[in-house]
Amino acid sequence: MEGGFSAVANRERVLEFLRQGSGRWCDDCISGNTGIEPRQQVHQICRTLADRGAISRIQGPCTGCGKIKLVSCIRNVELARPVVYFEHPGEVNTEDVLRHGRARAEQLGLRVVVVPTDSGRSALRAVRIFKDSGIRLIVVTTPPCTTWGPRGDLPSGIPDVAVREALRSAGAELVQGTMPFSGLGSGRRPAIAWQQDLVQRVLEVFGAGTKIAIQVALMAVDAGLVPEGEDVLAFGGTYKGLDSALVVRTCLSWHFLDRFEVLEVVAKPRRPRVTLPEYNDPHWRGDVDAYYGATDVGALLRGE
Repeated sequence: MEGGFSAVANRERVLEFLRQGSGRWCDDCISGNTGIEPRQQVHQICRTLADRGAISRIQGPCTGCGKIKLVSCIRNVELARPVVYFEHPGEVNTEDVLRHGRARAEQLGLRVVVVPTDSGRSALRAVRIFKDSGIRLIVVTTPPCTTWGPRGDLPSGIPDVAVREALRSAGAELVQGTMPFSGLGSGRRPAIAWQQDLVQRVLEVFGAGTKIAIQVALMAVDAGLVPEGEDVLAFGGTYKGLDSALVVRTCLSWHFLDRFEVLEVVAKPRRPRVTLPEYNDPHWRGDVDAYYGATDVGALLRGE
């Protein structure tokens, strides 16, 4: 018996409350509204109902108490959240997408954000914008290499030691490695660097930022910094900077096709496709010149 009723009766009471309550409710508030005690019984009932597909269990604000908790709702309840669409892809959106991302992460009670960066510039901006949020910042970069630029190749892999030290001093955790979807021959010639496997090409339909966000979320798990099944906020960008943000349930890269889920789109370019090289595309927007020369760590941390 659970709270004076049979287990089956209590499950029906929880379902009926969620149907009539029209919202998302934490275990404490469900217990208080249904009279089912102790609270642990409600937790067990809701977990069983979620496993059977009758309800959804997500991190978010409770309709009753307003606190960020694990909340339950009837599966067919619509969760209306805004998606930000940028008119142009590119580095010009970096500050805006980070701010929208922080707002969504706090709304959902997410504990981890993952930010990709070549030079460290986007990561330093993320340090400033997520300061005092209590959210872990994981920075993902490439192996030491170069990317094309209008005035010669640009180094990648956060080569500036001062940038790495500033990120670590701010509490950021660094991951450096190869993108999971990169083809074995993708580094042979810059002219064919975009011709990679089918998964990568399909994701590019949604934009380069979407593709990058998914890959860096996988890399954070592969590096052992995030457990499989964790909901995280992952950013991505087109060429330089950031222009996309996703809420994803991540996993190890070799489990990608079986376990990875894109839960929410927070922001993306409305017209994501660009031609190569990206900096010459009329739709791409950003300041490529800022990536030549030493990175001004202090200015980026101050928002200048």
